[in-house]
Amino acid sequence: THIHVLDLPSGSSTWSVNDLTGLAGGAAAAGNPAAHVRSDGVNEVVYRGIDNHIYTLTVSTTQSWSSTDLFSTIAAPLAAGEPVVYTRSDQIDEIVYIGTDGFMHMLDLNLAEGGKWTLYSPGQIFAAGPLAVFARSDSVNTIVYRGTDGHIRDLELPSGATKWLGNDLSGTYSAPAAAGDPAAYVRTDKTNEI
Repeated sequence: THIHVLDLPSGSSTWSVNDLTGLAGGAAAAGNPAAHVRSDGVNEVVYRGIDNHIYTLTVSTTQSWSSTDLFSTIAAPLAAGEPVVYTRSDQIDEIVYIGTDGFMHMLDLNLAEGGKWTLYSPGQIFAAGPLAVFARSDSVNTIVYRGTDGHIRDLELPSGATKWLGNDLSGTYSAPAAAGDPAAYVRTDKTNEI
């Protein structure tokens, strides 16, 4: 399965379609892609391949797409779920996924420290669905998910901290059990919302 893109260039009224997997020579996809503009301005599409590796398709100002198997550059557990991607408040670009081992894994790209991908695994979580990620208005990096108990939970990394902290938001704030997966964002009035 190839990843395709519909493009509408600035100032144009005509959409075009491109086969990104074919243009970049990438691996076949097994799940849904996630799109993202990295902190260095590189456009990136991240996806799980049929081999359960995490792949990126990237294009910068040269307008030539390239493909990278991140697992060829870093020893990481195979992916069981779809990756989510965002730029943290400390400008680290992060891909988060659940591995076949049942643990959450984070692939971090710190451009200020040489631009190498690193792996961090905060531990096992019991997610009932996909993850949601965002940098809150107070610069706390947050990963949100629905637990197998129906509770909305998060992992938080405050600005300047090195350890992620877990919270049961539903339990703490007496929220009703969730039947679906959460979405998270910062509103225009700087209110953080899940």
